Amino acid sequence: TSGGSPSIGVPISPGVVVDTTVSRPSRLLRIVALHPPGVFGVGEAILVDCVFEDEILLLGDSPPRLLMSTGRFAQYASGTGTETLTFAYHAQFDDTTANLDWLNVDLLNTPVDCDGVLCRLGNRNGELVDLDATNIPPLSSGIALDPSAPAVVLVRSSKTTSPYDGVYAAGEEIQVEVEFDLPVVVSGSPRLRLETGARDRYATYLAAASTPRLLVFQYVVQEGDSTKELTVHSEDALEQNFGTIKRESTHPTTDALLRIPGSRSPLAQGMNSIVIDATTPAIVTNVSSTSASSTYTVGDTIVIEVAFSRHIEAVGTPHLRLELGPTERRAVYQSGPSTKVLRFAYAIQPGDASVDLNYVDSHALAVADGGIFIRSTTSATPADLVLPYKGSRGSLAANADIVVEGQVPFVTQIDIGVADGVYGEGARLPILVTFSHSVAVDG
Repeated sequence: TSGGSPSIGVPISPGVVVDTTVSRPSRLLRIVALHPPGVFGVGEAILVDCVFEDEILLLGDSPPRLLMSTGRFAQYASGTGTETLTFAYHAQFDDTTANLDWLNVDLLNTPVDCDGVLCRLGNRNGELVDLDATNIPPLSSGIALDPSAPAVVLVRSSKTTSPYDGVYAAGEEIQVEVEFDLPVVVSGSPRLRLETGARDRYATYLAAASTPRLLVFQYVVQEGDSTKELTVHSEDALEQNFGTIKRESTHPTTDALLRIPGSRSPLAQGMNSIVIDATTPAIVTNVSSTSASSTYTVGDTIVIEVAFSRHIEAVGTPHLRLELGPTERRAVYQSGPSTKVLRFAYAIQPGDASVDLNYVDSHALAVADGGIFIRSTTSATPADLVLPYKGSRGSLAANADIVVEGQVPFVTQIDIGVADGVYGEGARLPILVTFSHSVAVDG
């Protein structure tokens, strides 16, 4: 480009002139909080940007600071060589404010503390920065600081009353929730001590199911546990267990208050009740048949039901050994009309015989490839499979009068159903065939 001179600069285009003899300080344009609104506690790191109209350089030995409305300074973090200097403020134990803002340094119209000697800010022309903030609006950050420690407000369980006669057995999984009034962060594996009878049990922390305000613990009912209403052990039942529970922040610092209010209150909510009984066994109370008391022959099916005192679950294929002559027979497991009753069926075979059907002995109920357990989330306690003694109250023979005649019918007699005499052509002579057992004629 021609036509320039050292005194007036060089024209770039009409109306635009670059004049290297004129320089000016760069101004502070705005102050912006980068943190989202909310209520924050001790240790929270809050970033604040000071935006200038030009690129700014740190020229001195000491970095600048930014005075905040708490009376403390946010420290320089980054940004030299750019238009934005970023400051970091770390909330302290006694910081309390409804809206974090900046303050002017004493006797100055700026929140940027930079004395111009040890701390100097300049632009790339070597001019010191104009830090005046007279026309810069407040942050209106919506950032509140509250150093309070989180506290437990409620301990509860969403577990409903057991569908198994209102009682839970060993293996049942029960989740318990601990709610805080402020967000927390957990390290390690805290635990929750529960009142479960002769021996207290601990519910273990489930990190994946928890949220900042709601810690979730899981208790698995063990053999020997018993309580008429599940509660925590005491107000000190929530234990850090060599870990920590602190208020959530960038740098968690404040320990949560772990005292549990109303510690002896039931954990179940509403009309529900969590009753534990892992001490009472499931025993056989009755063996009966839905088949009518009668005589049955080859091909007939007899249905037998075994009732228990508690809800049970069959794993594998149970069978019931029946006494039907010299050859032992097995009734095959069909299903359970309820979780307290197992149903078996037996089809009578040739050679079976019984004047009053019964099982072979008190140990006739068995499962070759599994077991029968008291029902729970994870069924763990085997049921007692001993049957009532043969012929005693509750036994099959005492409850039903079932006769089994499984012999193959045979002809015992053939008769002509007319009087002795001479009969001519066309006469109808009935012939009577008598069998040893009742038969059905097909065809």
